[in-house]
Amino acid sequence: MRQIKVKSISQQIEITGNEAKHLIYSLRSKFGEKIAVIDPFGKRALMELVNFTKDKVIAQMIKILPSRQEETITLAVAIPKRGLDEIIRQATEIGILAFQPLITNRSIVKPSESKQERWKRIAGEAAQQSGATEPIIKPVITLEEFINQVTNQTIIFCNENEHQRKLSNIELTDDLTIVIGCEGGFSEHEIKLMENVGAISVTLGENILRVDTAAILALSMIKFKQENL
Repeated sequence: MRQIKVKSISQQIEITGNEAKHLIYSLRSKFGEKIAVIDPFGKRALMELVNFTKDKVIAQMIKILPSRQEETITLAVAIPKRGLDEIIRQATEIGILAFQPLITNRSIVKPSESKQERWKRIAGEAAQQSGATEPIIKPVITLEEFINQVTNQTIIFCNENEHQRKLSNIELTDDLTIVIGCEGGFSEHEIKLMENVGAISVTLGENILRVDTAAILALSMIKFKQENL
């Protein structure tokens, strides 16, 4: 079901601005159609669309919906040459709590602030389209800074030089971070940094994967395992 962000939820709400345009012109919504809405605090409701103008939609509440309980997964990815747009879009649809862009020793791309605002917009659009919870897009930091910040979390990093420990065999915890390197993988220094804080090196298989493929494959495997425990 489509999910629209609103400032607050009440018995009847006015949807304006970009959200209204999206409903009217992109989705071509009709009278009587039902949508989900979510406020900044995560409160959700099922609403019926009852009136339209050229720039405004009126929705009537049907019932309050239970809050989405997304698993607390943080996806940390070194920024690849191709950028993070599609990774953020797909990861949001699958379901994550937060997205951490990283600069590693072998990173080439160093994004501007405008690029980071674009990522937030992409995450919002993907959450709206899929009905997922919108993840937090964190500021870009180095891998070393990231490791120094992480506490009380299980950290799993995908390592192309790992040949024994499979991601599918790892016991998952409630607070999980998955780390993906950029083209060329992690340096030996970075691997030691992660291992020194207890991060677990895993393999995704024998093939060498692109950054976006590795990120979505790892996240999909984790979500599947969590939902089938």
